[in-house]
Amino acid sequence: MSVWVCGEVLIDELPSGAVVGGGPANTAKALARLGHEVAFIDGISTDAYGVKARAELAEDGVDLSLSHSSDLPTAVAHVTLAADGSASYIFKLDNTATFDFNSSWLPDPSRQKPQVLYIGTLATLVQPGADVLFEWAITCAEFAPVVFDPNIRSQVMSDRDK
Repeated sequence: MSVWVCGEVLIDELPSGAVVGGGPANTAKALARLGHEVAFIDGISTDAYGVKARAELAEDGVDLSLSHSSDLPTAVAHVTLAADGSASYIFKLDNTATFDFNSSWLPDPSRQKPQVLYIGTLATLVQPGADVLFEWAITCAEFAPVVFDPNIRSQVMSDRDK
C-alpha cells in the first residue's frame, strides 16, 4: 500500500538532548516499521537537525523522495519537564523548512496516485503553509482517502475562536 504522510518532522529539544519528533514523522516511521510503503512529505532542512531527521526516517524505511530539501532551519520544540513529568513546549516554527510548504514541490496526486494520504498535525495550522496544504489535500481527496489528524496546541494557536 502506498501511503503518503504529510506534515512536520521537527526536533524536540529535551533536557536530555535532541530527539526527532513531530506527529506525522512518527506516524510515517511507525507505518514503515509495520511494513507499509510510506512516502514522507515535508520540507527537511540541510542543517544538522535536518540531517539527523532524514537519517532516522530513512533508517526506519521511510521514502523521502517526495520531501523537499531546504536551507531554512529545522523547526524546534523546546521541551521542559515539570516534577510530575508533564511537558511544556516553546515552539520555533516561523521561517523553517518544516513549515515551508509550496505547491511548486508538493507531489501531483493525479500522476502518482497514493492509496491513502495521512495529513496532520501542526503543519495543517501553521501559516502560510497550512493554506497550501489545505488546497493540496482537497486535490488529493479526488484520488485517495484522506486521514486528517489535527493537533491544536494553545502554544501554537492561542486564538481560541480560530
